[in-house]
Amino acid sequence: MPLQNRTVKKNRYTRARRLLHWAIALALLFTLMTIFIRLTWMNKDTVAEIMTNELSMLDVKINDEQAVSIAKSIRSPMWEWHVYSGYLLIVLYCIRMFVFAVQGVPFRNPISQSAKRREKFQSWTYILFYLLLGASLTTGMLIVYGPDSTHHLMEELHEKSLYWLLLFIILHFMGVLLLELGEKKGIVSKMISGRSRSGNERRGSRSKGNNRRSSGKRRKKRYRSSGDTKD
Repeated sequence: MPLQNRTVKKNRYTRARRLLHWAIALALLFTLMTIFIRLTWMNKDTVAEIMTNELSMLDVKINDEQAVSIAKSIRSPMWEWHVYSGYLLIVLYCIRMFVFAVQGVPFRNPISQSAKRREKFQSWTYILFYLLLGASLTTGMLIVYGPDSTHHLMEELHEKSLYWLLLFIILHFMGVLLLELGEKKGIVSKMISGRSRSGNERRGSRSKGNNRRSSGKRRKKRYRSSGDTKD
């Protein structure tokens, strides 16, 4: 079935979709944070060097292999949380794919001739995101449960996911900001509460309220006038 025929057009910001969106976003940010900490402050070589230097001041000598082993033990709890967040992402990813299969995708077919250039760019960005996210989750599972012969390769590929995750987050925030300031005002409010609170809608609601009050006053005046006439 063509992609454009399965595109979601109604009820795009339902509570279920918003909860799934924010669950994936928070899980991704947490996973990204653990990767960043692991590669910077909690890098095994950095921690091992600090321990070696500090222990040498106390006349305690350990070799590099021992220092790295201790450093890995120190950051082991953080690695466990990274694995747990990966399991959560796998569940959320499967739910997202199931929703796409049942309800359709929330973006246009990028190869459709009627799609605008912005829509094509947005669609390809989301397609690449889900493909690369699936690849990242797969390599993560292979690191934990795969054979030892592929462990190092899978670990390197998995760490590279840091860069495309950052790129997608930047592109996503830029796209949302442009839409919020442009043709889709209130899109942020829709993703949070399900309702748009753009300036035009607020003015429209105030205008409707004023019209109702004016109509009520006119009805009261007519009622009073009719009462005076009867008297």
